[in-house]
Amino acid sequence: MRPTLAAPPAAARHVAFRITSVYEGSTADSGRFTLAIALHDGVSWSGEQEWVTPRNVKNTGQLCVDLFDRVERACDDDGDWQLRLAVFQYLSPLAGIAVAEPGVFLHSSRAVAARIDDVTSLSSLPDPATLAELQDGPPAGWQSTDWSFASLAPDLPEAGMAIGARFVDGPDDVYWLLASRFDLVRFTVRPIVDNDPTSGLRFSFAAVAVDREDQSAPDTMPAPTTVDVAVPALGDGTWLTFTTGDLTLEGPNLVDTAWPHAPPKTTRFDLAIERVSAGAGEAGEEVRLLVSPAACIENATQLGLDSTSTRPR
Repeated sequence: MRPTLAAPPAAARHVAFRITSVYEGSTADSGRFTLAIALHDGVSWSGEQEWVTPRNVKNTGQLCVDLFDRVERACDDDGDWQLRLAVFQYLSPLAGIAVAEPGVFLHSSRAVAARIDDVTSLSSLPDPATLAELQDGPPAGWQSTDWSFASLAPDLPEAGMAIGARFVDGPDDVYWLLASRFDLVRFTVRPIVDNDPTSGLRFSFAAVAVDREDQSAPDTMPAPTTVDVAVPALGDGTWLTFTTGDLTLEGPNLVDTAWPHAPPKTTRFDLAIERVSAGAGEAGEEVRLLVSPAACIENATQLGLDSTSTRPR
């Protein structure tokens, strides 16, 4: 696996790791991480040391780890950990299923990371002081969510958001979302009050079932439903699903969840709303829309696949 450098933004500590295995040594069952780890002392990288995580995340739930001390930490926002190891579900449209895989996620406020390609040994990694921080911002277009992976960046920078905050000032673009349950959802979203997403978001949506065998969908959509959704408090988030009349995720799916480090199973939500402080040097707040890993989405208007919505405001 490609080496990755991680560092808490508030401290000049750097650690590098690569994943050598995600399988139990005795049973070959997936979900148990083995990491090769190296520390930077301000001058050079140490030699690699292998660490087997204390438990299998597929069988026992997510695991937040401190790479410096190689111990498990509580997955709370103030915790001194850098990585959250968890099984998540992502949609494979061609296979017609949501595939469960072990994944690596960063502490959203305490760590940034860069992916270094074409390096086989952690000892040959560059000095972390030479790595640039990602100049984050909305993607230039709607064709890709890639960013400069060799730059230090948070778990999901704005440059990697399929929607993010781009819906706020633009036209009422039509989005097509394919959920893991194989519903095709056509929706638009805008602030209830123009240019003020903190006023709440107004969704207009309709859905049809997609045939899993031939991936066909009906030629027409039912009449859309319009729903107003309140935005969360600053620093918080809300998970949404197009399977309920008011878009809110129902109680049983929220058991043992907490924003942002204990999300629901990704197949249970389609979108999430997050409300964050504006970036460094900027005043105010931002409301962003995030897409579940268990869904695929396109801005059909910007890609010339659908007309701009004319729904009532």
